[in-house]
Amino acid sequence: MIDVNELWDPNKKGTIIISCYRSGTHFVLDNLNVALLTRLTLNLGEVDDYSFLTRNTDRYILAILNSVKPKVHLVGNQHKLSQWHKVQLTRNDKIGHRISDYLWKYHNTLEQRFNATNLPHHGGTPENYKHIKAVDFDLDVLSSWLLEQHIVNLFHADVSIDYDDLKSITGTSIIWNPNVYGLTLEDLFINHKEIKEFLTQDVLNVNKK
Repeated sequence: MIDVNELWDPNKKGTIIISCYRSGTHFVLDNLNVALLTRLTLNLGEVDDYSFLTRNTDRYILAILNSVKPKVHLVGNQHKLSQWHKVQLTRNDKIGHRISDYLWKYHNTLEQRFNATNLPHHGGTPENYKHIKAVDFDLDVLSSWLLEQHIVNLFHADVSIDYDDLKSITGTSIIWNPNVYGLTLEDLFINHKEIKEFLTQDVLNVNKK
């Protein structure tokens, strides 16, 4: 079990959640918002000036580090995060993560093209996605996606939680709603065998425990 109070430190400026998209960032954020009664949240993907990380403030801040650019900047400048409580999120089920990430981006960028208005954001059944045609996915994009997760693992975190363990967070009334779709790689990708090999070989499965 993970108590929500492990996700923040009153002696720090705030909590920074370091993760990749579809790793449970907003579930952790919602738990912290309820526990701390705060709405001061910063998305580091939307800022170019990181000086606020070391400035004094009277209010506890919740910050999201999902986007690639600030992760690349800060992984080599981790001293800027010394005043922050760092929560690292991973998702060791790479196949489930790949399906979730693909459908999330599909939902956000391609939904209107296919007039698909019934795509659940967090999950659903295969019936919701039957209109989606399998594509030949770019393995270079897949490699970059895995590299980004390796960058997340390079941060020195105070707390590290895998996606499958988020359901064990206690201390608030937030309900765990995992990204489960009932689909396989074969349902979405023509080159599913290559993708599966990519995701399961140890050299690239950087979050494997």
